[in-house]
Amino acid sequence: ELARVTTDGVQYALSSKRSLRRYLQAVGAIVGDLTVAVRNGTFTVGQIEGRFAAMLEVGDRFVLGARTWRVASMTGAEVQVRPDRGRETTVPSWAGARAAQSERVSSACERVFEALDAAMELPAEPARVAAVRAALGSGEDNARAVVRLARAQRASSRLPSPSRFVVELVRDKRRLHVVAFTLAGSTANEVIARAVATRARRDTTLGAEVAATDECAVVTFSGLSEAPDEATLRRWFGPEQLFEDLLDSLDGSALAGAYFREVARVSQLWTSERGRGTVTPGLLYDVLRKHDPDHVLLRALRFTLWTALDGPRAERSLRMMAGRAWAVATLDRPSALSIPAFAWAERDAVRPDDPEAALAAAAHALFQRAAALGGDA
Repeated sequence: ELARVTTDGVQYALSSKRSLRRYLQAVGAIVGDLTVAVRNGTFTVGQIEGRFAAMLEVGDRFVLGARTWRVASMTGAEVQVRPDRGRETTVPSWAGARAAQSERVSSACERVFEALDAAMELPAEPARVAAVRAALGSGEDNARAVVRLARAQRASSRLPSPSRFVVELVRDKRRLHVVAFTLAGSTANEVIARAVATRARRDTTLGAEVAATDECAVVTFSGLSEAPDEATLRRWFGPEQLFEDLLDSLDGSALAGAYFREVARVSQLWTSERGRGTVTPGLLYDVLRKHDPDHVLLRALRFTLWTALDGPRAERSLRMMAGRAWAVATLDRPSALSIPAFAWAERDAVRPDDPEAALAAAAHALFQRAAALGGDA
């Protein structure tokens, strides 16, 4: 069974027609849907999407199969959980497999923000509304709402543009949120947030939570007494060694384990039909990480993670941001444009019976605070 390939020292060949058939049936380069098993001891609770599993940490709670579970431990192969009947309210969200915003749309959004910034320089409200209507092709009511949004954003921070990179430092009790408006799409922004958290951990020894929307990458620190200065932020958001820092943040994670399972399947080292007692992808992954970290399968895994998580786009985005003027704002509340990211976090902190209502209520409350800074009642 193991000697499926023979060689005469020059050429290689499959040892039998059966091996050839199995190879042709399973060979490929398309990674399937990545899922991670969730188990309570030996009992299988269900499965979760790999990227969601990568966001979890020990102690986090989430809902699966109409029950709330607390993460007890994680490996590259599974997430071990225990039933949770407490009254705590932090439940990580599952964003699902939504498509990230394209680069073309992101560039158009930056141009729209630039047009809004120019409109806000006009002296009279009717002129601002007219300029926004012309820029967006919208009705008057929508234009007035956008003017209100832009005014609220400019009251505490700046609007991003093709020449300006906006970073906001939002203090929330003992937490500090670093919100960077990269407009790189949700997948690439997740890469950026993970890399920033890895770099910040080297500097501060503090862990961080990460979140991403299409517009911004968010890194949240607990217990960070002093906000980073612009020089530190430039280093954290630099494009250099992004590949290495992303892989460092994912090494041994459930997401990396899920992708390695697919690498092992494509390389014919494992199939889901194999019986009990055979070498599992999780065991193989752990052994290679410990004893042969430069193995070809691990190199294939790194390349797969980099491309599947939109690493090239994240790197391009950070290179563009490095060449722009930086606008760093220190705030005591979320800005108007950061509301989607903060509202999503509030959705996690949670009424799981009606999360959409929780999201709408959180967004409304945050915008009322931001609009007050812009002079709106």
